[in-house]
Amino acid sequence: MKRIFIIAIVFFLSTPFVSNGQTFSLQEMIILLNKNVDDFDTYVVTKGFKYAKTEDDIDFEGVQYALNQNEYSDKAQKFVTLYTKYFFYERNISYQTLESSDYLKIKSQIKVLGFKFVETRKVGNRTFLEYSKGKLELLLISIRDADEEGEFTTTYEIGLSKNP
Repeated sequence: MKRIFIIAIVFFLSTPFVSNGQTFSLQEMIILLNKNVDDFDTYVVTKGFKYAKTEDDIDFEGVQYALNQNEYSDKAQKFVTLYTKYFFYERNISYQTLESSDYLKIKSQIKVLGFKFVETRKVGNRTFLEYSKGKLELLLISIRDADEEGEFTTTYEIGLSKNP
């Protein structure tokens, strides 16, 4: 009985650390923003993400990875995308999650890393919080949408861009 109790305690204590490995800090996003696609691929796959798709348009080029993506749809628990071309920005990294704890973790690091608040914008069911630091622009987006079944979910998107 004592052995089962010890195993249960070890399991419950280690669980937060396992899920932490599948999230990103703002510092990690800053580092990944400057990585090439090969290094980015290695890093995110090591965290448990799988290649989802390549995005290629006149205004952007990027590679997207997903965590726990539904095999039959585009839905996933989390997405991370590295854009090597993103409109008029030099580079961009986008991290999308359904976890408010991931969003709050990044939000708590903004001031510590020296980002300054710029403005708030609201467009429909989206709220945008913009921050900047030197050549970096950080955009936190909260999106409230209904899925096909009419159930509402909130998605958090953290976008970090580098100006030329």
